[in-house]
Amino acid sequence: MVIACGFTSAPLMSLLEHLNEELGFARRVTAAAHGQVVEQLLDPGSDFARNSSGLNVLLVQPGAGDTRAALARLAAGFAARHSGHLLVCVVPEPSGALADELELVGLLKSVEGLAAVRAADWFHAHGIADPFDARAAALADVPLTDEAFATVALGLSRVARSLYAKPRKVIAVDCDYTLWGGACGDLDPAELTIDDRYRQVQQFLADRHDAGFMLVVCSRNDPASVDRVFAERAGDLLLTPEHFVARRVNWDPKWRNLTSLAAELGVGVDSFVLVDDDALTCAQTAEALPSTGVVHLPDDADALAVLRRSTAFDRFFTTEADRLRNESYRGAALRAEQVAAVSSPEELNARLETVVEVVPAEQAHWRRIEQLAARTNQFTSATMTPAQVGAALRAGAPGWVVSLRDRFGDYGVVGAVVAADTGGDWTVDALMMSCRALNRGVAETLLDTAVRAGAAAGFPRTHVPLRPTGRNDLAIDFLTERAADVREQADSRLLVVLDPPAPADREEASR
Repeated sequence: MVIACGFTSAPLMSLLEHLNEELGFARRVTAAAHGQVVEQLLDPGSDFARNSSGLNVLLVQPGAGDTRAALARLAAGFAARHSGHLLVCVVPEPSGALADELELVGLLKSVEGLAAVRAADWFHAHGIADPFDARAAALADVPLTDEAFATVALGLSRVARSLYAKPRKVIAVDCDYTLWGGACGDLDPAELTIDDRYRQVQQFLADRHDAGFMLVVCSRNDPASVDRVFAERAGDLLLTPEHFVARRVNWDPKWRNLTSLAAELGVGVDSFVLVDDDALTCAQTAEALPSTGVVHLPDDADALAVLRRSTAFDRFFTTEADRLRNESYRGAALRAEQVAAVSSPEELNARLETVVEVVPAEQAHWRRIEQLAARTNQFTSATMTPAQVGAALRAGAPGWVVSLRDRFGDYGVVGAVVAADTGGDWTVDALMMSCRALNRGVAETLLDTAVRAGAAAGFPRTHVPLRPTGRNDLAIDFLTERAADVREQADSRLLVVLDPPAPADREEASR
């Protein structure tokens, strides 16, 4: 982690170094020269430019309008040129306006490889009403109190952790006393409370939706009553039925409904986080599904602060695939109708007008490949960490990405392989694919591309190391079914040996 600050960063650095020792969120934390914000973004030999595999952090105050626009252009240009992650943390000014902070964050919001956050959101989450130290600012250009600096340090450690921790994918949302005040089964929609508290919760969830989380409704309720609220109070709600990719509105235990939703969406229950006002429901869910995240949102709490304090919703860097995720899941129901009427993947792809495209991995794909390495736990060889995958690509290792689209939507990049010549053998060092793309011929196309590349380079066979994790049986079965040989290795690992495609197969693939 490299920090560049528009003010004195010494108090922050000591806190980050302490957190790093305690939490181990970064291998090294360093500070750029004082005040060198622009230089870090422009100089090709800067600390930021050399930090290609870590997290670069700009701590800046909003400044004037032309300054904000110029900073946004420089930051976006840096993110486009470099493969590392750039975080812009906007620190409030004592006399500054909220609109200025929001404008700068808005200018940076959709830049891939770049994340923008407001330190004020972290201050609110931790109950810091006055983060400013006027005396220290005047004496030493230190604008924040010790408590405020500590909160920023905690926030930055969360950002760093999010780059390698397994993220949640699905937020299951209760309705009564969570999205609105009151029980919709007992009151008319007009009698329910939808004030600033509930709109803040809805806005937080809408922002998470835009960052790539899937939203589902999970409510012990009468379905017709919930539908009436969305229909009759649409003008007061910031979330619409279209924000949710699935729902369970019934009287079953919520842990059972979460299990059912996970099966419907094709993800594990450990990908879920439940947001609910009821303490008993939260406790039952945590006991029945220990790997599921649970956020208790009591109706007398500062709901937005509770949500912001939770690490379950941390996703700071989003890719195009993240933004497409909800669209692709909304098309799942339409695809399911086609699945029921076909007898083979080939027929299904013909009906859906499926397009599978494999291209060599370029720098623009690297972040998505690292993301797949971090998030994929079922269809993966599980042999390289995201950092190792990124390092291999930056060192020139050949790789390929596969994308999928059909007439119901675009999945974006759903899989990747990274290969290497390892001592005279052609080895697929990493293979990972989203389970959303299973049974569509995507994995076969991706793997065949890597195997053909090895054959074209003169390698008689392709080696694929596998690390069984207890969760990646899909990948193990897929590869061993195609293997010419499977060898047991140390630490219960496997080595799958693949023959190149037969000449006829190669001609068909080329067509």
